[in-house]
Amino acid sequence: TSNFCLVYRKGCNLKLTGFVDSDWAGNPRDRKSTTGYAFELGGGLISWESKKQPTVALSSTEAEYMGLTEGSKEAIHLQRLLSEIMKSDGQPIVIYNDNQSALKLSMNHMFHNRTKHIDIKHHFVRECIENAQVILEYMPTNKMPADMLTKSLCQVKHYACMEGLGMYKYP
Repeated sequence: TSNFCLVYRKGCNLKLTGFVDSDWAGNPRDRKSTTGYAFELGGGLISWESKKQPTVALSSTEAEYMGLTEGSKEAIHLQRLLSEIMKSDGQPIVIYNDNQSALKLSMNHMFHNRTKHIDIKHHFVRECIENAQVILEYMPTNKMPADMLTKSLCQVKHYACMEGLGMYKYP
């Protein structure tokens, strides 16, 4: 990645956008999942993180749901920071995710037998949706740039993810 650079373009719409992805049980030793998120402002990458989840997820939906909470926490932080710097109006932040079941779980407050074990702290994403701080939208896995933050990818896919996050090969 030393031959790559972040690109910020003049005149772009300064809209904050997030991408959140999680693998499921990707660590072969403890079977914990990895969450990755990335946020762009005006098409340029401003924040990203990849980290192992603190608890074992029992399904890919649960791993993605836990990841959406982490992404929502970062979105709120960035929103507050930007409102101080740019006097922004606090529009909801769109966060893309590639797991439709996790998106449905985030927006549905009904009690689910299969998810009753999920720790309360992971329901933070629901509160962010209720407070109109974030809007969750689906993005197909093959277009999800945060995929590179959760696992090793082939070179072609890795470069596509980098480009999707505004990283380009330095001339």
